[in-house]
Amino acid sequence: MVSAKTNDDLDLDARIPEERRTLLKVFGVNLLQVVMAGGVGLAADSTGLLGAALDNLGDALVYLVSLYAVGRTVAAKSLAAYLSGGLLCVTGLALAAEVVRRAVADAEPLGGPIIMVACVNVALNFLCLRLLRAHRDHGIHLKASWIFTSND
Repeated sequence: MVSAKTNDDLDLDARIPEERRTLLKVFGVNLLQVVMAGGVGLAADSTGLLGAALDNLGDALVYLVSLYAVGRTVAAKSLAAYLSGGLLCVTGLALAAEVVRRAVADAEPLGGPIIMVACVNVALNFLCLRLLRAHRDHGIHLKASWIFTSND
């Protein structure tokens, strides 16, 4: 006798390896953005770029959480989506603290490097959206990844 699949059963979908590869790619792209935006942000004294680096770090962590959820139960995927939301809140608080620190320090940023890195960041975010587009409806964990990326 074959039992019906429940929401708590493991997802044995053939898309799983492709989802994992996609999440690993967007994770790598976001780590690159963290290093690039964070490094130039520190050098150019730019809160905006440091904020972008924090945002990309949050996105990278969301992709790791989503990667963990691939092929797991619906409950695990839901937990991954909730954890992703919590990471977004922490990132927002960290950026708010940096803005207050910069206001007190009265630092003036350098415009040229900021514009260059922002343009590269936009292009890389479009790449991530393109990679995730095919998977955005494959579970709440991937929907959360799509939302975080499209928010950028």
